[in-house]
Amino acid sequence: MTGHNDGAKDLGERSVAALEKSLKYLAFKCEDCGDCHLPENFGYCTLGDCKKGLSNAPCGDATVAGHCGNDTEKPCVGELIYGAAGPEGRPFLRTTVHAPRDPDLCNTSSALLCVLRAASARSLSPA
Repeated sequence: MTGHNDGAKDLGERSVAALEKSLKYLAFKCEDCGDCHLPENFGYCTLGDCKKGLSNAPCGDATVAGHCGNDTEKPCVGELIYGAAGPEGRPFLRTTVHAPRDPDLCNTSSALLCVLRAASARSLSPA
């Protein structure tokens, strides 16, 4: 049996997801995967910017000039991430491998997921 507030909860979640999707698409060419790597990729969405949609860029196809091997008119998103990281962030990039995206999270709010994961971790940690 569903409660009276279930519709409000769904509306709230859908509203947050819709706002997040709109803003992230405009700002980052977000493809709404729900399993976001924007913070780790210094604001670049590999799913939206990479022709191959890879979680871990670069793939190795980039030209010497730093353009995508599949679309030489576009800069390689891996090169853009590396440039945005700067000298301080490059050691992080060299040691970080993103897990494959979870397809079950597609079209869900990654911001809400992040909050829920943080809350879950806090509730599981000893006081």
